[in-house]
Amino acid sequence: MTLLIASRYPLNELFPDSSKKSSPLHGICDTIEMPPFSQKEVHDFIKTRLHSTKQFTEAEFETLWQETQGHPARVQEVAKALFEQRC
Repeated sequence: MTLLIASRYPLNELFPDSSKKSSPLHGICDTIEMPPFSQKEVHDFIKTRLHSTKQFTEAEFETLWQETQGHPARVQEVAKALFEQRC
């Protein structure tokens, strides 16, 4: 079984309002840093998801990059908003 926990904060800082100030999983689970996507990764990620629909223009890809700087959740949010503007 594999358990994946996604967080913006390290496990030792996950619960700043608790008296222990860390997750019970701190020290047990491995941590993998997820850097932002590169501009090419953002482009490829979006192109593969829009393969059967209209593709974004290069100007839209540039907007997407400028607004997200490759942050995965923001890429999805901004791409969704750009796509919905077209409908």
